[in-house]
Amino acid sequence: MAAQLPIPVYTALSEAFPDLATAAEQAVRFNDVAQEFERRFGHKPTYIARAPGRVNLIGEHIDYVLFGVFPAAIERDILIACAPSASQAQTPALSLGG
Repeated sequence: MAAQLPIPVYTALSEAFPDLATAAEQAVRFNDVAQEFERRFGHKPTYIARAPGRVNLIGEHIDYVLFGVFPAAIERDILIACAPSASQAQTPALSLGG
């Protein structure tokens, strides 16, 4: 069973990326996502979530039956911009590639 740790919430990139050069690189990506969201939906996102990539070095889908696995986080990640909507209409998804 996975540990129940709190989800970290940051209000500044420097909190997640203490190295200034890395924070500056990430700022470009976060700004691109925020600008594209605003262009498509007419307002800024409420949140931008980041999830690191993951690979399983040993085991794949066997943890569901309680076999051991050896996952590792990798530097590749995904950014997701979102905001609440009063509409019940479905909203298109967007992939920036790269």
